[in-house]
Amino acid sequence: MNDTLYDKSLKIENSKIDNLEVTLEQFSDLTLLGRVILSFLNAENLDNKIDRKTKLAYKIFSKDNEIGKVEFNHLIKHKRTIKKYMEYQSYINQAYEIVRLDNIVNYHRYIDMIEDTYWDIVASLCQENNIDPNIDKARIDFVQKNSDEIFDSIFQKLLSYVKKDINIQNTYKENKERAITIILVKAFIDCNILENPNGGNI
Repeated sequence: MNDTLYDKSLKIENSKIDNLEVTLEQFSDLTLLGRVILSFLNAENLDNKIDRKTKLAYKIFSKDNEIGKVEFNHLIKHKRTIKKYMEYQSYINQAYEIVRLDNIVNYHRYIDMIEDTYWDIVASLCQENNIDPNIDKARIDFVQKNSDEIFDSIFQKLLSYVKKDINIQNTYKENKERAITIILVKAFIDCNILENPNGGNI
C-alpha cells in the first residue's frame, strides 16, 4: 500500500529525530515548549473562565464574502479543531506572557521554533513531490491540498520535542497532546503556521 502524505512526513521527521544530537541551544528550545505547556496547564487549572470574545477578534472563518484563513487553507478535519479550541486562547496568552516577561529573547526563539517547524515540514513535503516551496503559488496550492495532513505533521513534530523534555515527563500524555493542539490553534490564529489569505505568506 502506498504511503500517504502524512506517512511520508512522519518518516522524514522520525529519521531526523533519530539522528538528532541535542545541542544546548536545541535543548533550550525543547524546554521552552515544555514550559509553555506547563504554564498553560497551570493557568487552566487556576482559572476556569474561558475567553469567549476571542472568536470575534480574528478573521479566521469566512464572513460577509471575505474568505477566512480556515477556508483559504482548505482545512476540513481541523476546522472543527480550530472552532473547539479558539476559546482557550486566553490561557495560552497567559503562558506566553510568563515566557515573555522572563526572557523576551527566549519568547521570540519559541515563536521562531513553531514557524521553523512548519516551514521545515512544508519544504520537505514539497521537495518529495517535486515542488519548489519558494514559489508562493506552487507552495500555497500544495498546502491547500494537504493542510489537514500538514497540521497533523506539525503536531507530531512538537510532540516528539516534548518527549525529550524531562521536565514534563510526569504530565499525562492526554494533557500534553491537548496543550499542543491548543498551541497549534494559537499559532494558526497568529499566522505562525499555514498560509495567510492576505498575501499568501505566513
